[in-house]
Amino acid sequence: MDIAALQAELRATHYQGRVDRMIALGKDARTDPRARALIQELSRGNPFDRRMALYACYTLRDSVLVTRGTTDDSRIVRNLAFSLVALCCSDDDAFATSSPSVACTTACGPAEHHAASSASCAGSLAR
Repeated sequence: MDIAALQAELRATHYQGRVDRMIALGKDARTDPRARALIQELSRGNPFDRRMALYACYTLRDSVLVTRGTTDDSRIVRNLAFSLVALCCSDDDAFATSSPSVACTTACGPAEHHAASSASCAGSLAR
């Protein structure tokens, strides 16, 4: 199957059918380099394609793809990627995907974060 055929198949079905197809493709991609190549190609496409590639991570568990998705231009893609972080990423990768404000509130605590200046908050992260 080539990328155009996969895109046509995904666009021709309903939401659950798309998700199921990508989950199956992610499972296949663990052992099939052609399936992995399709997912990688989708991950470089438009926001719809990038989201479909992330659905494959429910079974593929590609932490690189998920981590990249957390900084995507599309909010929908970022949200899906963040929902996959705990499933696909190591603790170090998960912490690295945190925005500075998320990491800061984790280090300082929510109440202290709001009361602290950004300089003192950043200092607590260094400790």
